Amino acid sequence: MINLPASHQVDVVYRMALTTGRFPVPADNAAVGYRHEADKMGRAELHSRPGDTVRALATRSSSRPG
Repeated sequence: MINLPASHQVDVVYRMALTTGRFPVPADNAAVGYRHEADKMGRAELHSRPGDTVRALATRSSSRPG
């Protein structure tokens, strides 16, 4: 399954761009501008919730109704 963001979610994608949960940031990632972010979901203002049709967690924006 692949989840693609809707056009109104572009700002969320940008908030997560160039972040990684890995610490320390791998040298090859750091070289292209990645930085450590322990809570990528929080940084993007997303919260997990159970998926509608699959067992994997889905996301929703905290700035938009569920």
